[in-house]
Amino acid sequence: MGKKLTTEEFVKRACEKHGNRCDYSNTVYRGIDEILEYVCKLCGPQRQIAKKHLKSGCGQCGRRERGGATRKQFPGREYTFGCGHTAFLPSAFGDSNEKAIWKSSGGSRSWVCRKCLNHAIKNWTVGVGPSGLLSRMKYLISVSRSNCRKQGGRPVDITGEELLIAWEKQGERCAWTGEFLDSNIPRSYVLEHDHDFGKFRGFVTSSANKAEGFLRKLQPESRARLLAKMFPEEVKRATELLSETMVKDENDKRRTTSSDCVSE
Repeated sequence: MGKKLTTEEFVKRACEKHGNRCDYSNTVYRGIDEILEYVCKLCGPQRQIAKKHLKSGCGQCGRRERGGATRKQFPGREYTFGCGHTAFLPSAFGDSNEKAIWKSSGGSRSWVCRKCLNHAIKNWTVGVGPSGLLSRMKYLISVSRSNCRKQGGRPVDITGEELLIAWEKQGERCAWTGEFLDSNIPRSYVLEHDHDFGKFRGFVTSSANKAEGFLRKLQPESRARLLAKMFPEEVKRATELLSETMVKDENDKRRTTSSDCVSE
């Protein structure tokens, strides 16, 4: 095993390889595989594994030189977005602050205006703006399909226009509980669909959908005990109704059998 370098020896090697691009005045070298803290004169304060820094220098500079961020954007400097809003960018690539948020899209990475991004997301999720409620329906479809990709199952097979018609027919009420569904509250309700065939069933509240998913995972005996404990009156009425239905079906079957015997 080689001799461990001192901080002075490591800084000397880094300066010989990368020049005077970084400030190591407050740097403490703890080991080749440990985190190294230094200040890049272009990107600002950085934290990087010592081995990687010694090999390639500042990681943020490397990503920028490879086209990882818009070249007009420099950390710690003032920048004017396309929307016209001005903000001081964070001191390092990948960080965000109250006015600029780091966003990755389509392989490119850059800072975008947080105010305009939040406004666009709100318009999309709530259903206001050019598309109105239609954008809300499309958002629900995208959320449902994203969940199916993560958890498995066939995604819902419906378009935003068809979903808008279903919303009007359902009367803005939960298909299971009958609660009022407010389209202005994002994620307060979801799409219920068949995960085997992708058929849309209706709009339900998020809490009802979570409860249904929890009950589905239980064994039949555990599910029956839990329902009887949580909803004793409802389960009692359902049991009585089921018993009456079974007795009626049995009587109908007996009458049918008797009539067949008489006819013979």
